[in-house]
Amino acid sequence: MVFNTFWSPLRCSGIDFTPVTLSNGVTLNRDSLLDTLFMQAQLAIRENRTQDMVPLANIIALLNGRC
Repeated sequence: MVFNTFWSPLRCSGIDFTPVTLSNGVTLNRDSLLDTLFMQAQLAIRENRTQDMVPLANIIALLNGRC
């Protein structure tokens, strides 16, 4: 059996944060998938959505502190 880590919810990493709604309407919370976080980070960079970069970076920083 193969398990794709990107399909795991953020809560599995043990991080806790308040839900964040991005400028494109996507809401990230502890039940969001890791894949969604990274896809939204890539899109924010590609689409130059600078207002979303700090909230996304803060969630990624939480993950970096746990893994």
